[in-house]
Amino acid sequence: ALKHGYVGLNLVIQAFLNDQSELVRKQAYLILRERTEPRVRHVLALFSKLGINYTHLRNLLVSKRWREADQETKALLFQVSTLQQGGEEGTPERKRLTDAQIANLPCEDLQIMDRLWVKYSRGRFGFSIQQRIWQKCYQTFWDKGEMWQVFANRVGWRESFLQSYHWRRYDELIFNLKAPEGHLPHLGDQFGIHTVEAFSKVLTECQHTHSN
Repeated sequence: ALKHGYVGLNLVIQAFLNDQSELVRKQAYLILRERTEPRVRHVLALFSKLGINYTHLRNLLVSKRWREADQETKALLFQVSTLQQGGEEGTPERKRLTDAQIANLPCEDLQIMDRLWVKYSRGRFGFSIQQRIWQKCYQTFWDKGEMWQVFANRVGWRESFLQSYHWRRYDELIFNLKAPEGHLPHLGDQFGIHTVEAFSKVLTECQHTHSN
């Protein structure tokens, strides 16, 4: 296809890079990553070395479809984890990832998702936003339960109700930019506060590795 110039390059980008087959997508990615055209570099910014396409997540965030973007992020995390462990796409969806599975997520994929969330929420949402808030809680309180509660209060996962606090169910979250900083991504009732520390740790390690 690439022997046919611009038309062939378009075919690789629009068809093969978005093919349903993981093998085809990976081959297209491997071919394109050696090219230097600006349009190719721009397109590949939404693909990872695992061959995962983040264009749909970007489009949902651009359209401010926050709940759908949250669910897409969850699906992508399962997809990344499955491929990272040598599994195949189509594995039955689990309810959540373990801390060990989160720690094993590739920095590239996690940072692409985070970068998209931060960019299109104008700095309000994203794993790195939650990481910053969590680290402040971690440095301030010694009791893990108190850390979780203060973090949840700060990001709006708990709300004050009759002089007590109520943990929001997933369908009670605020899926718009009026939500507090760090409110999203939440990823569902089996994620939320249960995995925020694990995501914070892996992001810190990724940032440390990148700086070195």
